Amino acid sequence: MGNAAAPHSPRLPTRRPWLRKLYLGLLGAAVICATTMLPGQSEQAKAISDNPQVLAQALMNARAQGRFDSISYGVVSQIIAPVARGEVPIAGCRLDTRVFQILVLTLNQYGSLYISDLLRSCPGVLQNPPCPTSYISPHCSDPGRAVDFVRVGGIRVTGGAESIPFLRFLDSIVPRGTQAGQSACGSSVYLEYITSRFADSCDHLHLAIPTSGTVRDGTIPASDLARLAIGTADFSGDGSADVFRIVTTGTLSYYQGDGQGSWLSPAGIPIGSSWDAMEKVVAPGDFTGDGKSDVIGITTDGTMRLYPGDGAGGWADAGGTVIGTGWNMFTMVFSPGDFTGDGRVDIIGVRPDGTMSLYSGNGSGGWGSPTGQVIGSGWGQFTKVLSPGDFTGDAKPDVLAVTPAGSLRMYTGNGSGGWADPSGIVIGTEWDQFITVTSPGDFTGDGAADILGVTESGVLRLYRGNGAGGWGTHAGEQIGTGWR
Repeated sequence: MGNAAAPHSPRLPTRRPWLRKLYLGLLGAAVICATTMLPGQSEQAKAISDNPQVLAQALMNARAQGRFDSISYGVVSQIIAPVARGEVPIAGCRLDTRVFQILVLTLNQYGSLYISDLLRSCPGVLQNPPCPTSYISPHCSDPGRAVDFVRVGGIRVTGGAESIPFLRFLDSIVPRGTQAGQSACGSSVYLEYITSRFADSCDHLHLAIPTSGTVRDGTIPASDLARLAIGTADFSGDGSADVFRIVTTGTLSYYQGDGQGSWLSPAGIPIGSSWDAMEKVVAPGDFTGDGKSDVIGITTDGTMRLYPGDGAGGWADAGGTVIGTGWNMFTMVFSPGDFTGDGRVDIIGVRPDGTMSLYSGNGSGGWGSPTGQVIGSGWGQFTKVLSPGDFTGDAKPDVLAVTPAGSLRMYTGNGSGGWADPSGIVIGTEWDQFITVTSPGDFTGDGAADILGVTESGVLRLYRGNGAGGWGTHAGEQIGTGWR
């Protein structure tokens, strides 16, 4: 996990901000943000029609525009078109309304969509293989609950690494318990709502929804592309750690900590708008070398922008400066603080294949190594990766990671850009209960780094570190609600 490989050469970002409605995870020696709504509010999912005729007609309209079709004969004419005309599907041709919803949401997200199989039991439809007799395939159930994707937004999906971004999107809309594969094609990655993979040919992406559960529109889980807000250890300049969050309206607010594990500003202080344009937000602490905490935003096209703080809860440059491009190659981006031991703040990115690369800062808002250096592999097995800074008390930044089973593992840094313990150790269990896990550094004022977690119900819990790689409070303390 921690063994360094040959240096990689990712390009540094230059994109524009694009976010979704979820939590941006605060990592590194900085504070954190949880996205979504202000405390006390709840997020409303966008409505997606549940009328099959409306949905089928949307697909037919897209087909007329050349943006949707099936490569399997009869799928459109026998399964989709009759529903669009308001006809009752004949035996074997009834499709689960949620499959229609998934197709329309995918089309809306990516602009174009080509599929192969839907229902193999529908007369006049030529799809392979035929319905099995040994079990009921979701391609043959009544109603049908499966779809095979071939090309999405102009990209051929085969179940391999190229399919991971699309799988993450699907994970943001499908019901929990959905099955998607393929297990042997290179797209093994933890997903929250897609809970199982299977063996299948590597020439499409198969998806099958469970018999129950609702399709979600616009409620992307925190695990998706690590879109968790990241904060800074002290953005307000009062010496206490703070926490950021971005709500669905795009407002960026920071929550001023009181230095004792609670809040001076429990309602948050708005400091920016249109931050929903960011796909990832990182608060690395002082990236420019002026002694003031900064924020970095990454847009969906991979552009990285630096927003220097003014040291008093505002901005020295509210417009930001582009400091890199190509950062959309990473599923997770965070800052460990000074990971190399040169006194300058660094950035770490994790690729979909689990490769971890280190980008050393130059201490003045730029890069010491703009091409990055690979410092580990296998990090794709984790649902969340973050850094609290120095968690063990040896003055060297560490990295924490959460497994799908909920184990929290600690990987200690060696203070010179590598690992003191590349295999890591388990320091907690049941961390899968959190949709966001992050660290503001020392939030309680006792000199030890702490961890914050947001549960699915929106409860914010504080776990006090003991300054030696363990816990002062194993059970955690509730310090907020409404954080989802």
